[in-house]
Amino acid sequence: MTRGLPTTWTTKDGRVLLIRDMEDQHVINTIRFLRRRGYCSLAQFDSAHAALCSLQGDMATYVAEGEFADMKPTAWLDALTEEADRRGLDYRSAEDAIEELLDDALDDVKGGDPR
Repeated sequence: MTRGLPTTWTTKDGRVLLIRDMEDQHVINTIRFLRRRGYCSLAQFDSAHAALCSLQGDMATYVAEGEFADMKPTAWLDALTEEADRRGLDYRSAEDAIEELLDDALDDVKGGDPR
């Protein structure tokens, strides 16, 4: 696990579990739980911030007042997704999978993929 990330998760009934000892489905469900509540990983937040810094003027203000301002970063998502990746788990929700398919289709339409 990356240094500085949380190593434990506290369940709703107060049990403290090491993330590395959580069952696969518990890791997946916890990632999805956090995402449904509007949390993002620190990595996602940093990427959004970097993108925002490249914008100027009205566009930057619009984005900063909108989605970026609503982002709720948490290191738990970084820790949990890192553990899921280490185990080879697919933690994407159906919405994530659909969004990925739509992004790929849009890239195809724009000429990004010659398939």
